[in-house]
Amino acid sequence: GSSDVWVHIYHCDPYTGFLNRVVLNRADIGIYHAGVEVYGEEWSFQYFEDTWNDPSVPGLVRCMPRRMADYEYQESVNVGPTPFSEDEVDRLLLALHDDWPACSYHLTHNNCLTFAEHLVTKLRPPAPFPARLKGILEASKQSTSVDAIVDCTWSWVKWWMVRKQQQEEELQRQKREGTVEGGQQRGVGSWGGFFLFEGTCSSALCPGGIRRCSGTNIAEDSRCSGPIRADVPAPQ
Repeated sequence: GSSDVWVHIYHCDPYTGFLNRVVLNRADIGIYHAGVEVYGEEWSFQYFEDTWNDPSVPGLVRCMPRRMADYEYQESVNVGPTPFSEDEVDRLLLALHDDWPACSYHLTHNNCLTFAEHLVTKLRPPAPFPARLKGILEASKQSTSVDAIVDCTWSWVKWWMVRKQQQEEELQRQKREGTVEGGQQRGVGSWGGFFLFEGTCSSALCPGGIRRCSGTNIAEDSRCSGPIRADVPAPQ
């Protein structure tokens, strides 16, 4: 793959799409998903519905460039080549796994854009991370009202995802024990109708094009950037 660093831009998932419709588009600060491609692989930071209470699960995912599952690809920005070798970039990505657990995701404080900017900075290409993608981040910093609205709404969304996962796990347990009756399967349909959410793909629940890397096994897992040489230091 090429040493050029690309920032790929997508429309977001149903949760952020909901917030765009209800809150953010009115202030011209819509949220987008971004992934960073280097050496033929695209990396991004995401949450997973089933891991909010598990800080051991990294939020880094890998996919083929411009093909992030469940997102609508929009455009790409080339910020130039990284001076680091492919092995050095692999070591860098491995080092980032512990620093970016999936459960630390926050819609404006710690999201795919903050990760993408961090990774681009670490890769040291000649051009900076596209400033126009940081509108929501800057608005959140500059406006306590926007930050409070987003933070409160995101807290409710997280609660809904955790509750949804708990109900799904309980339903599966009841099915295994044979205690489910037709009239007793109470799900999250009423909440889903209110929020207009569709299913969000967690790699633990909906295996597909996304590869979620464990961090501890990344050196042996060919799906996660290939074998990594332990003797090559990570870029600082």
